[in-house]
Amino acid sequence: MEKPVSPCISLCRLNDQDICEGCFRTSEEIRTWVYLDDDQRQDIIDNCSQRAGRD
Repeated sequence: MEKPVSPCISLCRLNDQDICEGCFRTSEEIRTWVYLDDDQRQDIIDNCSQRAGRD
């Protein structure tokens, strides 16, 4: 399995639900990304896809 890559696209703006309008991560997910293992990062990427409607 490949190492998960950050979904950041350098369009960093949080909406009223505390979700980034660029990568669809929560501010908590953004803040903790560097401390997470690969499985946790992949879970976040999967959640981002669902939030963006790309599942």
